[in-house]
Amino acid sequence: MGEIILPFVEGTIRLQTDDIVYVESYRHRIVFHTEDETYSIYKPLGEIEGILSPSGFVRIHKSYIVNLRHVKSVNNYILTLDDGMNFIIPRGRYKKVKESLIKFNC
Repeated sequence: MGEIILPFVEGTIRLQTDDIVYVESYRHRIVFHTEDETYSIYKPLGEIEGILSPSGFVRIHKSYIVNLRHVKSVNNYILTLDDGMNFIIPRGRYKKVKESLIKFNC
């Protein structure tokens, strides 16, 4: 289990990476979604991807990074999280997402 400390809009917060379900780029801000809370920050999604990738996260869309620990399934370009939330994976990212999930689960 890892952790990150970032200067969120809500203040400097320490998050356990296992607690982050997914990260979303929305209207020029990045929103971290945990099981209980959301936190916002103004940074490029690519920078956040670089921070989170070593901890089991994969970018599934130009606007989304998901925690592979919370992925229930990936089928027919649809990624389903363990809470039932679905994301469409673009064709160009599908192979990498599937490979990342297989590698993560090994």
